[in-house]
Amino acid sequence: MKRLLFIGGTFALMMLSLGFLLRLNEYEGSGLLILFGLAGFTVILVIGAVKQKTLLFYTSSLTMILLLLAWVFSGLELPGANLLFMSGMLVLTLILLPLFGFWIYKHS
Repeated sequence: MKRLLFIGGTFALMMLSLGFLLRLNEYEGSGLLILFGLAGFTVILVIGAVKQKTLLFYTSSLTMILLLLAWVFSGLELPGANLLFMSGMLVLTLILLPLFGFWIYKHS
């Protein structure tokens, strides 16, 4: 399972970076690559969070999902992008960063 998550995450990040590269050159299909790369990366994060079963991984997955949805909503000009972005940043600032700092302190 760990190998499958690693390969899936690597493939999703490759799709994402190729989509950004194609977006810079204004090629067709770059939006689909970015969308599928973000969706795949989010699914991999959620599966990893469920497998790890720690609060740090759950909050990092939630933050990533909120921020990626905000990015997609703003790209598609849908309402609610600002609300998703603010929610993601609040979770990042108030929950994820203190948890991550505590995790670093505990494991050092």
